[in-house]
Amino acid sequence: MNPYNSEQVGIQIGDEKPSPVLANITIINNIVYHTDRNLYCLRGYNHSYTNVLIANNTFINSAAESGVKIRSGITWTNARFVDNIIQQDGPLPVISVDNNAPGLNFNHNLWSKTPQEVASGVGDIIGNPLLFMTGSPHDAGYFKPTGLSPALNAGIPLAEVVDDYDRMARDANPNIGAFENYLP
Repeated sequence: MNPYNSEQVGIQIGDEKPSPVLANITIINNIVYHTDRNLYCLRGYNHSYTNVLIANNTFINSAAESGVKIRSGITWTNARFVDNIIQQDGPLPVISVDNNAPGLNFNHNLWSKTPQEVASGVGDIIGNPLLFMTGSPHDAGYFKPTGLSPALNAGIPLAEVVDDYDRMARDANPNIGAFENYLP
């Protein structure tokens, strides 16, 4: 927990009013590091998310809870969690899904440890993402994959994700995570 007794959330989605309903949400090419919750999906007012893409993000070491937290009571329609790196060192889980997250499709993610079964998907990789992590975590290059990373060319191409964090073009065999380029 942080010393200020507040919850720091890297990215959070959830509605607070009945209108408009949560729809057409795209969360791509982000780097989220060492917040209490790196990605937090809460139930909100309407309890449903439609047309959601969470892709090619790099979520590293949540400080107080799982790297990704998905609350119960959400109905997902046409929702995808794809090509993300989720690294969680230490005892905290990589993901916590409070229910089965019906309608949320997980695939081609790189998990540093085995996720809950509900979050396992086709093309997933379990292992160390082998990120550069040299220098300062305030420099985005700190989170680039090395030339030995299992993230390289392991993702699936997505029409909605044509560039990476550095605005470099994604190729036909994209990397998992925020970066298409890597460091040797």
